[in-house]
Amino acid sequence: MENKMAVCLKRLLMYLCIAVFVLCTTSCSFSKENKQSAVDQQEVVTDVSNQTVFDREIIYLTEKGLQLPDLSPANIVNGETFLTLLVEAYESLGHEIDISKVNPDYEVSDAVKKMTLIGTYDSYVMDVDLSSDLEYGSGAYWLLKLQDAIQKRLYSRSDAAATTGDLIRRINVSTALHTWTQDAAKVRTYAIGDLLEGEAVPNQHLTRLMAAEMMVSAYEDTIGEIKLSQTFKPTDTEDINAWKSNQFFFWPESGMFEPEKTGNWDDWSFMSAIVYDSQLRLGGKLEESKVPYGSAVAALATLLKAYEGIEQKIIEEKIVLNERPYDWHVNQQDSGEYSDVNCMPSCVVMAMKYQGLSDPPSAEKLREDNPLDGLGWNDVLAEKVMQQYGLKFTDSFEVNLDKMLDLLDKGNILYVMYWDSNSQVGHSVIIKGYWKLVSNVNFIVSDPNNDMTGPFGYIEYVKDAQTMLADIESHVPRYFIIPKKE
Repeated sequence: MENKMAVCLKRLLMYLCIAVFVLCTTSCSFSKENKQSAVDQQEVVTDVSNQTVFDREIIYLTEKGLQLPDLSPANIVNGETFLTLLVEAYESLGHEIDISKVNPDYEVSDAVKKMTLIGTYDSYVMDVDLSSDLEYGSGAYWLLKLQDAIQKRLYSRSDAAATTGDLIRRINVSTALHTWTQDAAKVRTYAIGDLLEGEAVPNQHLTRLMAAEMMVSAYEDTIGEIKLSQTFKPTDTEDINAWKSNQFFFWPESGMFEPEKTGNWDDWSFMSAIVYDSQLRLGGKLEESKVPYGSAVAALATLLKAYEGIEQKIIEEKIVLNERPYDWHVNQQDSGEYSDVNCMPSCVVMAMKYQGLSDPPSAEKLREDNPLDGLGWNDVLAEKVMQQYGLKFTDSFEVNLDKMLDLLDKGNILYVMYWDSNSQVGHSVIIKGYWKLVSNVNFIVSDPNNDMTGPFGYIEYVKDAQTMLADIESHVPRYFIIPKKE
């Protein structure tokens, strides 16, 4: 026993000696610089205690790698600044967006190019002056589109069914954007349990009734109670949230609410987050208001935080774009008397220009030489004219996706004829490439009857490949293969 006590006393003495040594060593080596550092650290701690919610979100976003503009929280942002912030947020979660295939003469900013390529920006859907102050409506729409791109491209999953987690992220981003104020102690956001009674987890499949309860709860907490109307009372459920959200967040096609209906995360009519967003803006009287920098920062920080801890799965993407370093598109509407039906001669001229034939004729000239009584050309006549002018080409009756993708991979363009279901007439276009996301393939199309700038900054658009193949099969199951000039 005495030996044990002696051992314990020796150990205690040893620990005391070590402690004294450490303290003395630290004290002795504590230089003037270190003392100053300690003072600075104390000042930082003090500053942290005095930080606003805006300051904290700025620090968070900066740590995530965003290069933020030097603006005060009350500064109104313009469209260009906002899109740039969206680019920064997306790339901080994933990777840099590749714009190397975009037309170098396309006179828009890199932010617009990048947002266009991931499907967030489309000037034809929402024509906004990007140099002007940004309205909440435009900002909210682009945030919703950005969330689509993030979910589709960076956090892809095999099950497309919407979950409670999908909806809570969208509710929180919209709420943060529309409710931020400079004197708020925190950004307003919700956990799933705040909006749903009972047990719910983020990966639980979302029903229409669950979505209704979540949006009603968030809206009433933010704006105020939704008034009931006998006119909109559902006939297939007694749930008060279904009643409140009927004709407010949802417009069921059947006339019934269908409370157990499920849907996909990218189905805006099912998720209805865009309606929640617009109702929030309307209830907050922000329809004509402009977005302050503080609101943009709050929304982006909320968005990035929502993906923390979620397993990332970046999709495979492949873009093949067979372009030329000069303009080779032909507009059939400039081809004279028969311009409405001059798609085929226009495609012949495009093929000539693509191949680099010197001094190619105009589509109007080709029509004059081959009037065909003003009727649309056929593939036999097009073939004859291409041979006449020395165009090098082959043809194929193999309307097969793998075959056509292989031909495009090798630098060819494809002159195709198909049935246009929109105009109910035959039409011809040039397929100049494809855009593949996982297994989904879109053809990149140069259409002589289209004059709009597409996603890559040329006169173009994209069309679902399987739809195009079916349209070709239903019209002329043959196409011409046009190689580049050797």
